[in-house]
Amino acid sequence: MEEPRRALPARSTRGQRMSAVVGDDAAADAEFWGQDAFGEDVDDASYHTASDEDRDAVDVVDSDFDAPEDDPREAELRAERAAAVEDARARREDGIGARKSAVRKPAYADPAKIKASAASGTSAGTGSGTGADARKRRKTRKEEREESARGSDLASKGGLRTSTKAASHAAKLHRASTRAELDLRRAHREARRRERVALQRPLSQQELLDEALNVTAPRNRESLAAILRLEEETRRKPHVATTDPFADRKRKVFRFVSTRNADE
Repeated sequence: MEEPRRALPARSTRGQRMSAVVGDDAAADAEFWGQDAFGEDVDDASYHTASDEDRDAVDVVDSDFDAPEDDPREAELRAERAAAVEDARARREDGIGARKSAVRKPAYADPAKIKASAASGTSAGTGSGTGADARKRRKTRKEEREESARGSDLASKGGLRTSTKAASHAAKLHRASTRAELDLRRAHREARRRERVALQRPLSQQELLDEALNVTAPRNRESLAAILRLEEETRRKPHVATTDPFADRKRKVFRFVSTRNADE
């Protein structure tokens, strides 16, 4: 059953209160959004917004977007790198040239033989019997004596070299003897280790039972008897409840008996 609709009062002022409230809200909105902060600026007219058709087609960028930027620091770094590479190449080339131009000393040549050959060639070209040839021959003999003395020095140096060889041989023999001794000690250790391994073989079941019956059981019985004996001795000792060190003195009571008579 439907309830009857309630009839509204028929008065001319109905709804005025609501329209007044709505009007106040509209005025407040208009006042808020009409501030200068929300107004459009003059520069906003130059702002370009792509339309919906062009937005998915291509991005709008500046004309100099792909142009490289000139960074002075990057240019300086490139210049320094190029200078360093050039300097390293120059130093390498100078080193190679110095090594190529280095003068290598030739093998040792006997100066007496060189001068003797030169003197013999000169005497053959100029003839013999002259005073110059005699002077050259005397000079050659002097150089031969000096060469013999130099040869003795070289012989003495050879002796030093022989002693060095002897010392090296002795050191080699010492190292060999030390190595042999170390090998012998290693062999002894390995033999002892093998003996221990052989002695420490696992016992059989019968051997374990015999050990438990003849060795372990008597030892356990002796240990148990010692423990019981210690407990009995502890139990027989008088029990002192207090821990006062003067407890024994306090238990002693001294009584004094008077010898006088009661009548006196």
